[in-house]
Amino acid sequence: MRIRDTLWPTLTAALAFLAVGCGSDTTPATTSDAKGDTTVVNVDLQGVDWTCTTPTWTPPTCAAGSVSHPPLGKADHIDLPTPISYTDVPPASGPHRPAWGKWGAYSFLPPQRWLHNLEHGAVAILYHPCLPEAEVAKLKAWAKAVPADAGGAFRWVLTPYPNLPSAVGLVSWGHVYLAPCWNTAEADDFLKNYYRKAPEDEAEGGSYAEKWLGL
Repeated sequence: MRIRDTLWPTLTAALAFLAVGCGSDTTPATTSDAKGDTTVVNVDLQGVDWTCTTPTWTPPTCAAGSVSHPPLGKADHIDLPTPISYTDVPPASGPHRPAWGKWGAYSFLPPQRWLHNLEHGAVAILYHPCLPEAEVAKLKAWAKAVPADAGGAFRWVLTPYPNLPSAVGLVSWGHVYLAPCWNTAEADDFLKNYYRKAPEDEAEGGSYAEKWLGL
């Protein structure tokens, strides 16, 4: 018997184990009904409408934004399909999924994912789902223009957030900036004070990429 014949099945099994064990919650959990049919369950997306449901919405009158510092929640990792809910809107800490999002923009990234990005020192750039596309483009352009620092490229995710109590927002671990309009100077100041000040300083992007639009 050749060495390849004896080692290959073991190596294959080991690789399969690693593929499942690393970021395993990126694959939606499944359940089976009485007939044995499989139903995809992604509780983080169920019942969430991240599109513009009020087309008549208009951004509030432009004014200065504000920063708040909600009490910190535990950074527990909760696997699917166990639901995770938050009392703060938007949340700035708390339990989340093991697999965090890739850096960049999303058509929608649930807070159960981007909170893990925040735990790694990142900033979530949030906007009201009805914000005009031209304004959303300003947010993305700002994120792409932030220079790298000692920790590497700027760590950011961009997503609409249903029921956001403002037009735009920035969230880092434990800190929330909300504003009725985009203000580059205020955003830069938020980064200066609260970027990369989190439990873990991790530059690597995550494996979760559902609804990812790219950098």
